[in-house]
Amino acid sequence: MAYAKKPRKEVDDNSPSLSNSSGSDELSYDDDNVSSSSVESGLEIPVEFQGNAITLADFDGIRRLIQSLLPRSQINTSELTDLVVSQKEVGSVVKLCADLSDEDAEDDVLALATVINLTLHKEKECIKQLKSLILEKAKAGTGDCFPKLSAVFSSTSQPVGLLICERFLNIPVHLAVPLLQALHVEVTEACEKNNAFKFKYYLIIGRTHMQESNLKRKRKGKGKGVKDKSTLAFDFAETEYMYKEGLINFTYPVGEETTGSNGTYRTVILFPVEKLESILTTLQHEII
Repeated sequence: MAYAKKPRKEVDDNSPSLSNSSGSDELSYDDDNVSSSSVESGLEIPVEFQGNAITLADFDGIRRLIQSLLPRSQINTSELTDLVVSQKEVGSVVKLCADLSDEDAEDDVLALATVINLTLHKEKECIKQLKSLILEKAKAGTGDCFPKLSAVFSSTSQPVGLLICERFLNIPVHLAVPLLQALHVEVTEACEKNNAFKFKYYLIIGRTHMQESNLKRKRKGKGKGVKDKSTLAFDFAETEYMYKEGLINFTYPVGEETTGSNGTYRTVILFPVEKLESILTTLQHEII
């Protein structure tokens, strides 16, 4: 598995599309070119990925990733995707390295890393809807997350960047780290030219689920009265490291059917911008 990042430039490519064969809100990637016999025999299929600057041709693929992150919400994901695509200074997508001789080569967006200034774009309908959703979930939770977030969102002197680091569930963290590193460099360079990417905080919505503890699994079926809380587990490793640096963290279920260790959750994390560099350094040493 290899990864290469292209220089930031416009790329003339075909409109991508993503497939979700499971029919659920969680995306996973299936390479139709890998035969079932190869998988069953345990062969390792070499795959090369390529990082590209975001272009208009990536619109459908980016929107699909955002829709998967924010299922069952009333957020205008098309407008939010427009914002992502319109930013020329920052943001990258990951695709399979296409064989130029293969006319049928897929051009799916497999991963995305970008940031949107929630403070600057506060009048956009999609941003109002997103903030409303986050505050609604914070208010329904426990603790003081709601008043703290309300104060941050209301402030014009503490710009918040919506950090979007999304990928198919079976795309490894080894690709997410260079994507985030590239984004960090792009934001730093963009700050030298204008204030649109000068943030006080990053806010990210992470994919999480509840995981039964080992104790609970061992005791299951051995009688009633056993009480042991499930623990929060992160679908993406990088999000867990951001959670550890979070000033505000809270989790909410996705869908009314989500209870306990069943279903999926989303965890909202607000952390200081200056912590991202150390998070990436830790990921580089401990994960990759």
